[in-house]
Amino acid sequence: MIEGLPLGLDDLRDRLAATEPARRVVVGLDEAQALSSDLLVALDPLLIVRPDLRILLVGEPLLESKLDALRHGGAAIRESVRCRLAPLDADGVRGYLDFRWRTVRGGAHPFAPEAVERIAAASDGIPQMINLICGLALRLAEVRGSTG
Repeated sequence: MIEGLPLGLDDLRDRLAATEPARRVVVGLDEAQALSSDLLVALDPLLIVRPDLRILLVGEPLLESKLDALRHGGAAIRESVRCRLAPLDADGVRGYLDFRWRTVRGGAHPFAPEAVERIAAASDGIPQMINLICGLALRLAEVRGSTG
């Protein structure tokens, strides 16, 4: 696991596990839209030198735009698979909150059904926004002395 941005090519190389026969190394880079264009372009030559290496770029839609612009500019950037997560609907938000709360705290989440509907609408079903809204709501409840 590699954490911390900005990340340079030398940082990435230094943090990679050594090559071992019959072993594959997978590196996931989250918030990859924040990676420099130079680093994104340098990934392809790195993958050629390290056939055991797979790199998973995870990011916001800006990442797709950035990669497309680099390709259109003539950069050799591999693409194997692109996946997009669709926004969650209200039932998906409810399930997401149930899962996250059980994972972190156990038990049922403290949000009333009407609150879940409002969270779904305000977040547009984007998990990062759901987390932000719920975190702020919980902090506000704590400040106001509400216990649920």
